[in-house]
Amino acid sequence: MDDDRSRHVDVDRTAFAQRVREATNVGIETAGHHPFRAYTPSAWRHYTRRLALLDRLKSLDFESALDVGCNEGFFMDAIAQSRGCEVWGVDLSDAGVQVARTRYGLPVAAAQATALPFADGAFDLVYSTE
Repeated sequence: MDDDRSRHVDVDRTAFAQRVREATNVGIETAGHHPFRAYTPSAWRHYTRRLALLDRLKSLDFESALDVGCNEGFFMDAIAQSRGCEVWGVDLSDAGVQVARTRYGLPVAAAQATALPFADGAFDLVYSTE
């Protein structure tokens, strides 16, 4: 059985990351990704996931967190607001981290999840929602 799904394809990770970054930046710049702090019916899935995330974190004790794939900072803000802890974020999208920085004032960096700009053990909790 030799179809497209069974073939191994070598991927240039740098070129792939650049294409994803560009596509994500365009999406954020034209339509946004996450809601701000007010509820919007079209963003119900974000609110549902936020409630589930906060519920899962209730039993954990942490003072610092890193959101890998933070995009516009919606989940970072929810954790910072509910827990009063230090929350940092990284995302491949330059536009996403700019929105997170501007909208919520949270520390963020544009970086790949496979090359985080932090030392091992720098955070009590590392999570990803997407």
